[in-house]
Amino acid sequence: MARLKPIDRSAMNEAQAEILDEIDAAGGRISGPYTAYIRTPRFMKLHQEASDYFRNCSLRPRERELIVLLTVRHGGARYAWGINAQIFLDAGMDRALVDAINAREFPPVIDEDEKTVCQVVLELLERNSLSDESYAAAIGKLGEERLVDLVAAVGFYSSIALVLNTFHVDPPAGLPVPLNDETVVISDM
Repeated sequence: MARLKPIDRSAMNEAQAEILDEIDAAGGRISGPYTAYIRTPRFMKLHQEASDYFRNCSLRPRERELIVLLTVRHGGARYAWGINAQIFLDAGMDRALVDAINAREFPPVIDEDEKTVCQVVLELLERNSLSDESYAAAIGKLGEERLVDLVAAVGFYSSIALVLNTFHVDPPAGLPVPLNDETVVISDM
């Protein structure tokens, strides 16, 4: 059961109502972590700007999808997993890839850049850093800008997982890929 209840627009203070209106006007949705973020409107605005940034950063769309799924899967965030797995399947991501991540198996990626992205994400989530060898390989394959965006994205989506888990935000019912609760370590690096 959710620890925070959504705030009705009529009960919001001026700053909360303003950011809600901005997000609504831009076609955004007010659900999931926003149930918590609306309580700190300044942070919610910053979060929205960061979210917009990651949708248009140096990472390729499929790389971003892998980063999101690996990170929220690692964090056990049911809401983020359910919503994003559905979005990515609807956008044409292979179901086998989503299922592998859900089962905590190394995803069947297509190219070397994607393999490097997955290896970096998994090492960051396991160690909170990269070994010198992994760093050199990632810089060589992705370059500085993509690597910085990748590391920042892992931190961003990890923070979302923490918020969702802390405030017990569950996904809407009926999503086709529920989070697998088995505790297994992802390997194959």
